[in-house]
Amino acid sequence: MAVASRIAFFKFEEGIKQNPNGISLSNTYILDLTYCRKDNELIIITKSDIRIYDVENGKCKRMYASVVEDESEITSFCLNNENRMIIADNSSNIRWIRYLDGSLSFHKNLQKNDLWNLSMDFFNRLICFGTASSDIIITYSNHRDFQILRRIKNAQMGQEINQLIVCTYLNLIASSSQCKIINVWEYTTCKLIGSCSYDLLEVLSIAFARPYKVLVSSHSDGHLVGWNIKESLQDFQFFEKLFIFSLSEDAITTKMQIFEDNNTNFLSFANDKGYVGYLKFDDICIKNNAKKIEDKKNSPNYNAYRTETIDQKIPLEEMIKHVKLAINKATKIEEEKVNSSQLKIWKAHQEPINCLKILEMQTIYFATSSGSFILKIWNLQEELVAALNIEALLPYKWDLRSLYKIDNRNKLIRAFVCMELINKENQENSSFTPFDPSSFLFKTEVSNLEENPKKVSTFHEIIKDINDEANKYSIVI
Repeated sequence: MAVASRIAFFKFEEGIKQNPNGISLSNTYILDLTYCRKDNELIIITKSDIRIYDVENGKCKRMYASVVEDESEITSFCLNNENRMIIADNSSNIRWIRYLDGSLSFHKNLQKNDLWNLSMDFFNRLICFGTASSDIIITYSNHRDFQILRRIKNAQMGQEINQLIVCTYLNLIASSSQCKIINVWEYTTCKLIGSCSYDLLEVLSIAFARPYKVLVSSHSDGHLVGWNIKESLQDFQFFEKLFIFSLSEDAITTKMQIFEDNNTNFLSFANDKGYVGYLKFDDICIKNNAKKIEDKKNSPNYNAYRTETIDQKIPLEEMIKHVKLAINKATKIEEEKVNSSQLKIWKAHQEPINCLKILEMQTIYFATSSGSFILKIWNLQEELVAALNIEALLPYKWDLRSLYKIDNRNKLIRAFVCMELINKENQENSSFTPFDPSSFLFKTEVSNLEENPKKVSTFHEIIKDINDEANKYSIVI
């Protein structure tokens, strides 16, 4: 018997890298990343390629190059429900890439609409785009079909949309641009709910704080502002500030994301001094009487597949005039002091952080990058658990804990429970021959359950072994 192995050599040079097929790969920094729980893999996106890493050991398993044209750059990315990667570029293209092999599944060119933001509505399987031509486009799409459902033309008064988020729970979209004004729209009807601006200062990041009807924005002077989002019948409504605070005296919050842990909302953040941290956010909302609302998706009038085209015809000069008047009339509020016991902050990088992602595995992790090849992953105790250079073959450090094996164990347990239920149904129905699971033998190779991984066990012994192992992780079956 002959055994053959294939060895792939990568040539590393300054500014260029080639794969075994001679394809040149540009050295670009980490643009985005996400966690694929189904396959227990970490997806890292640069401007020119996509790299898949094994969460168990931090090794690169696959790299997909040439996913965009030579002169184009990836601007936005998401992984949809069907395990297909959706990428948008600065040449008006959107592509569906098969996750397992990197092949092209579907391609659409939106013609003169450079796609700079992409937000996925996982519940309804819709995609929302922000464009350089100031449009917001909501589409239904899969790997075979593409349909524009709703479009908001001139959403940011002709300015390129640089921030876009969708919250289906609140049924809202928020967008911002270089004009320093945040507009909030109803997601299903594309109606303009209102606008807000903090002294016409640059908007660096925005986030919805569900279940509170609150929008949080970070600005170029270092302040974070909470806006009270309320509906009105007026043609133009300026949202009132609910609270304002800063997380550091001499640093500017560049990235921000709200996450939930143990039924408590936290605000994660990164700043231009290389610091990262999180803040218990529920206390701030409750203190300022923020309004909690029920999930809007349960409303009888909710229809995410409605078709609509809105042309926002307000000129930029007129909108700025309205905003300035509203700022002058707005009630002044005092800056809040953040309780140090509710704030965790630590030094993560020497440079400003350009990428901050929450990874929900066995616990909550923060993934950070600072416009380089280096990825660092932190736990909530401020400990560095993983460090990776995407240009190196092996990680510097890797100690992540995922739920992948636990998920598989749960699936196996549920399968056995279903077999027991089927057996009970069969015993109650005399037309079926009873099945005795104790007489049926299963061959297992689960090394974590027994010292001898190839032990032949009965049904009830396997259930006991798996439950004993599950109890170690406090799994509720």
